[in-house]
Amino acid sequence: MNTVRQRQTTGWLLIALVTLLSGAAVAEEKPRPLDVSDIDVSQTVATATVEQICEKAVRNISIRYNLNDEQTEFTMRMMKFRVTKFLKDHEEEIWPVIRGLLKNKLMPPEDVAELTRIGKAARPLAELAKREIFDANAEWRKILSDQQKAVHDFDMAEMEKTFQQVDENFGAWEAGKAPDRPIFGPPQGMAQGPTRPPKPTGDDLPGPELARGIKLTIFDTFVEEFIKDHGLDAAQTEAARSILKEVKGQAKDYTSSKEKELSEIESKHKEALIKGNHERRTEAEGERQKLIQPIYALFAQMQSRLEALLTSKQRESLPDKEGIVAESAKQADNERTSPPPGKDKTASAQTPPKEQPKKPAPQPTTEDPPPPE
Repeated sequence: MNTVRQRQTTGWLLIALVTLLSGAAVAEEKPRPLDVSDIDVSQTVATATVEQICEKAVRNISIRYNLNDEQTEFTMRMMKFRVTKFLKDHEEEIWPVIRGLLKNKLMPPEDVAELTRIGKAARPLAELAKREIFDANAEWRKILSDQQKAVHDFDMAEMEKTFQQVDENFGAWEAGKAPDRPIFGPPQGMAQGPTRPPKPTGDDLPGPELARGIKLTIFDTFVEEFIKDHGLDAAQTEAARSILKEVKGQAKDYTSSKEKELSEIESKHKEALIKGNHERRTEAEGERQKLIQPIYALFAQMQSRLEALLTSKQRESLPDKEGIVAESAKQADNERTSPPPGKDKTASAQTPPKEQPKKPAPQPTTEDPPPPE
């Protein structure tokens, strides 16, 4: 990966205070300090200035992660909302710091009193920005594909290093010391990151929404694994696939009939993610789970009918099923909604399964958690 692009990526990830101060150069250019003319600090935060900076940042994000159009639109809305809100909430503290930093082109002021003043005021703001940024990124990663999440995990680790250096720099300023480097310069020895992921399409994406329709590939996966695991003969295999066709058709008809309701839940969930409203997000997820309960029932019905095809000898290979499918669904949901490792301090601990099965049901994709029995 291009080191210049990687460093700029670290810059845009600092979406609040750092986004405004570090600038967002075009991805193929060298990073540059933000020129004073780029920000009119006499304006309020709700101006085109913030929007323009966010737009530049999102362009870099889109290139770095190879976002599709829907992901890019979601990222833009989320960044504009979060950055504007953060700046408005902390307007009185932020703008004096911005003026001081821009006046000195993000380098340490020669005047020790000014150096100390800026460092003392900016250090706690950087910590507040860090909390907001990590929270926003925990939400944002939910729209990413698995390949994009691998890049995001790397970027979050590098961002932690960047914040550590920013804190050290402001700490030195507060103590009246002036390290000869820009306050938001990239940390030394940044690791070589993963390659640019492919642009996601279709089943690659979990989406910021809770999919309008239910992806039914889990039915196919389960049946094919069932045929393989239990060594079904030709007649059993034909019967199993006939059951699959029937039940999957019923599930498809049901999801089609609930298109409007699922679409409304999708919109509600997307807005909750953009605004960081955890209560509304949980509410939307609960509504979706309730709405798709009939799909869960169809899956359980299909599983029972498949097992009825087995001979006595084949049945000996059946595991103790109690809780298996439910635990698989819970695990898949956790994987789909999990933030970068170790970053979501508010997440509740996962409940371990009561019993480890001999052979669990086939694992679903993160887009397609199977229904519990």
